[in-house]
Amino acid sequence: MHSKKFFIPHAETPEASERIYQVIKAHAQTSTVHPITKRRIFRIEYTHNGIKHEAEVGAISTANGEEVMAILESFVYLVCTPSRGAAKNTIPIYVGIHDTTLVEDFEA
Repeated sequence: MHSKKFFIPHAETPEASERIYQVIKAHAQTSTVHPITKRRIFRIEYTHNGIKHEAEVGAISTANGEEVMAILESFVYLVCTPSRGAAKNTIPIYVGIHDTTLVEDFEA
């Protein structure tokens, strides 16, 4: 597996990526009472209703056709796109831990 340095799409600096990530994480946290871990996930592959999906930060989600801004870990994986979890008052795409076939983290 190829690891990548942490980034948020369209952020111009590592500092901007970190600021945007914290905002996305705060927005997503409002959708669940379960804590979000510190794990930084680059990509997941999963099956939903018998269909294989991929979510990779910076790529288009096969689930909703939007760019993936962040993937967070809680009691489920939280895939955040512009209209799902990355913005205030939106709910991320929930992916069951047991539905995933691959999880790839950013470099430590």
